Amino acid sequence: MTGKARLGSRKRNRKKKIDKPAESEKKGMNREKRTFELWNTVKREKFTIEAELYSRQKNEWKALCSYHQDIKKSLFISADKRTFNCLGCAGQTKGIFFEDYQKPKGKPKEKKKEEKKPVIDKKRMIKLAGLYHETLEQGIREVLREERGLSDKVIDKYRIGYTLKHQNIKDLPYRKHKNCFTIPVYKGKELVNIRYHTRKKNVEIKDLPYQTGLEYATWLYPESELKERTLILTEGEFDALCSISQGLPSITETGGAGTWKEEFTKRFTSKVVYIIFDCDSAGRKGAEKIAQELEPVAKEIRIVDLDPQRQDGYDLTDWFVTDKKSKEELLKLINKSPVYVRQDLPKAETKEEKELKEVWKLEKVIKTAKDFLKIETPKKKTLLGSWLKEKQIILISGWRGVGKSWLALSLLDSITSNESFCSWQIKEPVNCLYLDAEMAKPDLDERLLTLNPEQKREAELYIYSSELANVLKSERPLLHWDKWQIVTEEYLQDRKIKLWVADNITSLTPDLDENVKAEYDSINQWLLRLRFKGISTILVHHLGKQGTQRGTSAREDNIDISIRLTYPAGYQDIDGCKFDLKFTKTRLRHRDLKDISDLQLQLIEDEQGQCTWTYSSIKKEKDKQILLRLNEGMTQADIARELNVTSAWISRVKKKAQETKLLDSKKKLTDKGLRLFENI
Repeated sequence: MTGKARLGSRKRNRKKKIDKPAESEKKGMNREKRTFELWNTVKREKFTIEAELYSRQKNEWKALCSYHQDIKKSLFISADKRTFNCLGCAGQTKGIFFEDYQKPKGKPKEKKKEEKKPVIDKKRMIKLAGLYHETLEQGIREVLREERGLSDKVIDKYRIGYTLKHQNIKDLPYRKHKNCFTIPVYKGKELVNIRYHTRKKNVEIKDLPYQTGLEYATWLYPESELKERTLILTEGEFDALCSISQGLPSITETGGAGTWKEEFTKRFTSKVVYIIFDCDSAGRKGAEKIAQELEPVAKEIRIVDLDPQRQDGYDLTDWFVTDKKSKEELLKLINKSPVYVRQDLPKAETKEEKELKEVWKLEKVIKTAKDFLKIETPKKKTLLGSWLKEKQIILISGWRGVGKSWLALSLLDSITSNESFCSWQIKEPVNCLYLDAEMAKPDLDERLLTLNPEQKREAELYIYSSELANVLKSERPLLHWDKWQIVTEEYLQDRKIKLWVADNITSLTPDLDENVKAEYDSINQWLLRLRFKGISTILVHHLGKQGTQRGTSAREDNIDISIRLTYPAGYQDIDGCKFDLKFTKTRLRHRDLKDISDLQLQLIEDEQGQCTWTYSSIKKEKDKQILLRLNEGMTQADIARELNVTSAWISRVKKKAQETKLLDSKKKLTDKGLRLFENI
């Protein structure tokens, strides 16, 4: 047999040995299943999983991994080797059978004789820490200032000390701790360790914490900094103290990234953490490791690399002391550093995440447009005209004294009385509430009687008077007070009130800054809640100097309809309650827009003292005013300025009036025109 023939034969033999899936899997039949109890050696936890046979020859099984969103059955179990591994978890899900974890490996080892640990005299340690600081010489202070960047305030606050040659050698734990800086570490008020550092910056005595039997050899330092919401996490005590001397809240962990404890992680809950470790491979790996530990609990994490090009251990002390860089430069670098996002595979859904899903129920709430339209909800009822409906938030704003309260009260009076208002017909009378926050009760009595002397109504009109509430020693109404919102919402629902007026925003929110959006947010959310419960709200507010509603523009974000009241051109005090009404924002169908043309309203009182509203189109009123001013000889430019109209508008009115014989060629009113204006 030739060499090539033998080689081909070996290849064929190897192909025969290649393992194939179980026959039942190939045919798509029911596969054999088995339940395993496993021990995850990475997560250090037991779990039970059901797997199906993958290879009968190798006695291998496969299952859906519960540690990530698995759809391909990535977890393989070897029943012979008694191990398992998930191919989709990047080494985070692997281990052995739980039985093997419980069994002791090999023969039981003989107990070793306990090594004697050095006896720690806490009282002596406290005495030494005080001695080291109290005997700190001025020259050593100078070294701490110039070489370590520590301020005198920080040196004294954190009791930094120094072990001198002339001190008794018996006071020191080890001989090599002579001529060292000392940093006492506290857990609360208890001294738990003393850290020793040589004067050379990069040489540190590391054996003390691990050989003296101290219970808290590794701890957060200085622990008092944990009260801050934003922290710089450094690599080493002196870096933290140097940063604190610059006015930056900082903390470190006395044992390095490799000794990070789970209890440390909890102390950083909801904090903003900037991790600034040394510029070398160990520092960068340590920063990444601690960022992974803090990521589930911290509000924000940034890993700040002081110089990505360096590998020599460059640190915060070098930044401030050696390179003389400023605090502001460091803050700029921090802001440029990206927010840390862990680059891991998707995690298994936690219990908390499942609970959050139940709270928002997005899977149930979000629908396709087709399914959304199939869901039947009650239609919004129209109350007045085609614009005032259920589930609305309406804003009426105007100048002081222009007639805002008259308009709001008149709307409610018409709706409860089933009487039309201006050209708008009442569709359905509903219960209403008028909440007044500033008017005297006699004035409110007078307005109610002049609008509706007999008080005949088909639905109830409820009145809240702040003066009456004050007499009855009731708490004053505050729109932003959550307790008042709860009580009022309950009252509106109990009385089946579908429309209410809050008159006015300024009087009902005395403690709020009306220019700050955040202070109005709680009111806005409450009004939305009322809207979803079928209750409409009319807010009465003042106009600012610019002619728009006063305060933050965010107040109008969720408004359905915004109405602006202004004095008409040529207004005089003798005109009384007279104003131009303009709809500046609406959420109406296009076909309903004709119902909300700008109007001029005036409240007229008859001989019996009853008040009625007269109204006309603002456009027609301005056309009349233009003709009157042309007749008086005013120029078109002056008319445009006084009536706030364009010259083109004036030209169109003049041309039409001349065509209809209301004006002659000299822009004077004809007899026909005079008869038209005899009442003006």
